[in-house]
Amino acid sequence: MLNWADLSALMIILAGVIGGLAGAREGNAGVVVTFLFCLTGFVMGYILARVSRLLAYSVLMSRRLPVGVALALYMAVPMFFLMLTMGGTVFLSIWLAKQVL
Repeated sequence: MLNWADLSALMIILAGVIGGLAGAREGNAGVVVTFLFCLTGFVMGYILARVSRLLAYSVLMSRRLPVGVALALYMAVPMFFLMLTMGGTVFLSIWLAKQVL
């Protein structure tokens, strides 16, 4: 069953790969460098997706938060990590492409 946290984790991983690709294209990189940027984006996306999923589930299972607040945070935490992944991966990839290439 695919719920919100799992769907967001898949989107975060995909955003990392696309961010690495965008950075490589911005720097006019070759095929090997583009592959390395995409691989780096995948690794960053995977790590952030795991952290996002863990935090989302811990917020959802929290007994101290009211139900409405827990549900709102359960939806907001993965979206924060998605924006962080998209912005961070693209920014770092473009910066690295300009420094290296």
